[in-house]
Amino acid sequence: MSMLQALRAPEVCMRRLILACILALWLPVMALAYSQADVDRLVSTGSCVGGDLSGADLQGRDLAGADLQGANLLGANLWNAKLAGANLSGAQLKRAFAQGADLSGANLQGAQLPFVNLGQAKLEGANLQGASLFRANLREANLKRANLYLANLQEATLDKAKAAYADFTQANLSYAYLFGLSAESAVFQHANLYAARAEYVEAPRASFSGAMLSQAQLKGADLHGAYLNGATLRETNLAEADLQDVEWGNATRPLRRR
Repeated sequence: MSMLQALRAPEVCMRRLILACILALWLPVMALAYSQADVDRLVSTGSCVGGDLSGADLQGRDLAGADLQGANLLGANLWNAKLAGANLSGAQLKRAFAQGADLSGANLQGAQLPFVNLGQAKLEGANLQGASLFRANLREANLKRANLYLANLQEATLDKAKAAYADFTQANLSYAYLFGLSAESAVFQHANLYAARAEYVEAPRASFSGAMLSQAQLKGADLHGAYLNGATLRETNLAEADLQDVEWGNATRPLRRR
């Protein structure tokens, strides 16, 4: 091996490693093969129950009210798709790209949505009961009055999302990113917000009764008139938070950090 080759060897190894990582991430998506017959059926009839739409390009499609119960939409492109009132209960949407999609009033009960991109999506009044949204991107999404009872939002991103009057009862929001979340009068009863990053969340009159808030970061949060009865707040950061008229009940009350 020449001196020049020896000097370049580490660089070549690094490039090969980066290429291997990229292929490992993209090959599973590239391998997706949807059924064209199922796509045609969906477009023509508005129904594709249990169909194979994995990796399908449905960008901007008007699928309002479509019946997609149990359909496979793994890695599908749903950017700006119109799915208001659609039935997606039990559907597989892992790694789907649905940024800006209109899912208002849609039924997503029990749907699988880990790693999905729902940034700026419209989910007002949607039913996400028991849905899996592990590490999902819901940044700036509209979740007003959405039902997220028992949903798994662990490590999900809801920065600057709108969730007024939404129901997060018993939802898993541990390690979630909730920076600037607007959640006026939302319900977080018995929800798990352990170590959640919720700085400057706006949650006046929200209910956190029985919620796990230990090690949560709530610096600058607006909790005016919130209900914290029975909540657990060990090592919770409430520095600069608005705690006026908070109902503490028998909650563990931490010292405010400065």
